[in-house]
Amino acid sequence: MEQVAVDLGYGYVKAISSSGRRIVFPSLVGKGFDRSITSVLGETPDDIQNIHLEYQEEAYFVGELAKESRSASRIFERERFSHIYTQILLNAAIQMVTEDDMVKVSTGLPLDFYQSQAKEFRQSILGIQPVTRWKTGPLAEREKRINIHQAMVFPQGASAIFSALMKVNMSIRS
Repeated sequence: MEQVAVDLGYGYVKAISSSGRRIVFPSLVGKGFDRSITSVLGETPDDIQNIHLEYQEEAYFVGELAKESRSASRIFERERFSHIYTQILLNAAIQMVTEDDMVKVSTGLPLDFYQSQAKEFRQSILGIQPVTRWKTGPLAEREKRINIHQAMVFPQGASAIFSALMKVNMSIRS
């Protein structure tokens, strides 16, 4: 079971797994739409710049591609933990840095929200997640579903420190 640290920042999502895989992409999500004409023209590389996925039977653009959506948004809501865009960004980041279906996750909440929302946020991300169908992007034409077996929620920024300590601890054991 891999450990994954995810920082759902206001500007960028950053994730690193215990295997060393890393990903960084803009914290943007927008409603997706059919782009079949673009794929006919050969303009849909399957990379981090072009994430189009289905989550809970709805199409979304994530990261750079979300800028093409009429409804691109960042996750600024007060009840951040319950917003679907938070769930989409978290699942996409985890799936891009691990092949494991079962993971341990550490993540954070802004300090303003930490005390009031950490427990609920942790509960909301635990367990089997909805299926993510990757239309384009690094996992193009794949379906993935992860099970967050354990989760730790820190004040934002502390998960980066935890990740660094985890890496140091792994180096000592080697």
